[in-house]
Amino acid sequence: MSLRRWLVPALSVTMVTGYGSLFYAFAVLARPIQAELGWSSELTVGAYSLALLISGVAAYPVGHFVDRHGGRNMLAAGSAIAGLLFIALSGVHSIVAYYLIWIGIGFAMAMCLYEPAFAVVVAHYPDNYRNRIGILTLAGGLSSTVFWPITHALVTNIGWRETVLLLGAINVAVCLPLHWFTVPAGASADPHGTATTELPEHLTSTVRRILRTPTFWLLIVAFTASGIVMSAMAVHVIPLLESRGFAPTAAVVIASLVGPMQVASRFTEMVFSKHVPTLLLGSVTVLLMPLGLAVLLIPEWSSVVFLFVVIYGAGLGLITMVRATAPPAFFGRSRYGSVSGLLAVPTVTARSIGPYIAAAMLTAFGSYTHVLTLLIAIGLIGAACYWAAIATRQQSGVVREASESVRADTIRAELG
Repeated sequence: MSLRRWLVPALSVTMVTGYGSLFYAFAVLARPIQAELGWSSELTVGAYSLALLISGVAAYPVGHFVDRHGGRNMLAAGSAIAGLLFIALSGVHSIVAYYLIWIGIGFAMAMCLYEPAFAVVVAHYPDNYRNRIGILTLAGGLSSTVFWPITHALVTNIGWRETVLLLGAINVAVCLPLHWFTVPAGASADPHGTATTELPEHLTSTVRRILRTPTFWLLIVAFTASGIVMSAMAVHVIPLLESRGFAPTAAVVIASLVGPMQVASRFTEMVFSKHVPTLLLGSVTVLLMPLGLAVLLIPEWSSVVFLFVVIYGAGLGLITMVRATAPPAFFGRSRYGSVSGLLAVPTVTARSIGPYIAAAMLTAFGSYTHVLTLLIAIGLIGAACYWAAIATRQQSGVVREASESVRADTIRAELG
């Protein structure tokens, strides 16, 4: 059977598992780790934040490697490293070992999550990649819904060490073989059918010109802001809900409902993608997360907690699609992996400071109200920068050049 037939289903499974274990599970694991080892919240969360920082720094070289050599080795190696390091984490006792392990997990995140998976899909489906990316994000949107309850149940019944051991084993036993046997070996064919293993000079020049545009840097700020908000909430949403009076189990259930809203918003976007321009979708999406957070500031907000789930969940789901399609929508399809990696470097790096900022604010003020206010402000700054990026995109020669070969509206029609 053709590998292409199984590529997207396999990557969907690995995205659920990868994000669930490497990104979301820590929200449940942090408190038990802190309680057993006696570390402060900032010290415990700091290692996770460092992992996110490392994943951001590694995003561009990973994307460049996938552009030149394909994604099989990168994705498979990332799953292997993640699994083995989680197994090592299950036996950790010293703070030095704890931080070293999370540094390694950061590299694994860059190697086996969305960015390299998206690059593989765009490379192997150059004329019809949007719906495939949509399928991956539909699956990824379920990762918190699947892994928060599972991780909570495991920690409650067998402890955090055994839970981490099982998560590591899942990465090795499930994700590693799926990446190795379903992702095609070597660099993919370009739209004209010729292999792309080198970085042509004119494309190198294109990337350099993109870096000099105000549009690129405005997008950097916009996606950096959303990354801070998303990562802070990924770690703090459960204790935040508990601080507002919900029992631990209820807090996990409510937080897990954000996942289905991500999936629902992404599915809706896929259905109506032909009728909603890419940049219009982005313009609305960047407002949803700060608006959803604002609901949590409403007095007696527990009675309208569903509004937070719906609005924030929709924004969280759609922002992934907006970020994944920003390179072709703003700059054209050339060197998707490299351009996407460049956008991801500060964006994913900024995610590393989100959990730490929230933890520091909570320590300083003793209330999540201040944390929420700051995250709302950051989200609104990001929204303003995205709108400014749209306003400036036509002023850039590289954007006009890219638009001549791949118009954003044409892309949406192809991918709808």
